Amino acid sequence: MRLPKRSRGSEGKPGKFAGLTVCNQTVGLKINEDADRLPDCLTEVLRTLRLRSSIFFRSELSSPWGMSLDITHQPRFHIVVEGSAWISLADGGEPVRLDMGDIAMIPNGAEHWIADDPESERVRSELATDALRAGTPLFEGDEPQCRLICGLFHFDIDEPHPLMALLPDLLIWPADRGASASWVRESILALDDELRSNRPGSQAVADRLCEVLLIHLLRRYENLEALPGGFYRGLNVPSIARALNAIHAAPERDWSLASLANEAGLSRSVLAERFHELVGVTPMGYITTWRMRNARELLLHGSLGIKEVAERTGYSSAASFSRAYKRFFGDTPRAPTKSGDTSLPLASVGEKGNS
Repeated sequence: MRLPKRSRGSEGKPGKFAGLTVCNQTVGLKINEDADRLPDCLTEVLRTLRLRSSIFFRSELSSPWGMSLDITHQPRFHIVVEGSAWISLADGGEPVRLDMGDIAMIPNGAEHWIADDPESERVRSELATDALRAGTPLFEGDEPQCRLICGLFHFDIDEPHPLMALLPDLLIWPADRGASASWVRESILALDDELRSNRPGSQAVADRLCEVLLIHLLRRYENLEALPGGFYRGLNVPSIARALNAIHAAPERDWSLASLANEAGLSRSVLAERFHELVGVTPMGYITTWRMRNARELLLHGSLGIKEVAERTGYSSAASFSRAYKRFFGDTPRAPTKSGDTSLPLASVGEKGNS
């Protein structure tokens, strides 16, 4: 795919390009006009991710200003309510300009910076946040040039899923793109109003608005040509989407490659090849991954016993389920770990089968 070159302004700075930054490469976002027809396995995935958000910074900034943000294990986001800003990953690459209504997300929590100008001095974000909470905000002036909201998305970090694992290092959702542009803008303004009003429950409302906004953006945009493979691409190929939807609808079913191929309307060999190419794991590996995610969800947040969980996730006995669970997570289903990453890398999971 031939990518449009980023233009440069008269001062030699990187130019504005409404697009998606992927590992220091910028490509255009493609709006998914068929979002309403996507299989609702996206809802199931988001449910098991247990998406939550928290906002740690909202301020009106006067130039010059700049903040550096250390690496974290949770995705960060920045919303430009008014004005403009520049953002870049700390490991290099051209800065990207953000204009009013643009949203940036750093899915893997990589170290990065955001500022009014790429040349501006930057302070650690913790210092700016502490000063704001103490009532002595940094970067304050008579004429603010930027209103900025920053926050974190929280997921169950010990259960990686292709939905998050294959996202690029830096995502930019440009404003004024597609039929839902006005909805997104109104949501941003409502979020800003809640944070500014300090009414009872405002923080909870703001957090929920952020979560809804992220889900909306994930389902309205696709980047099929930007990623070499992944969950998103599978959702947008009808045959593979049918297979994914079938898995998510009935993880307890005694799936075989043949029965899944029948759901997809493909031969076994074509399904195996296309599924791995698009989703990044084998069909049977994905089934195992999804069963285990559901199992851990039920064990951590439900009240079912081992036998009931085994039945709901497609295992013929508690013993076979326990063996599969221990191979996958490294611990027994009676004592799931909440603190730390105990799952196997996704690439390894793909070769395990569904036991």
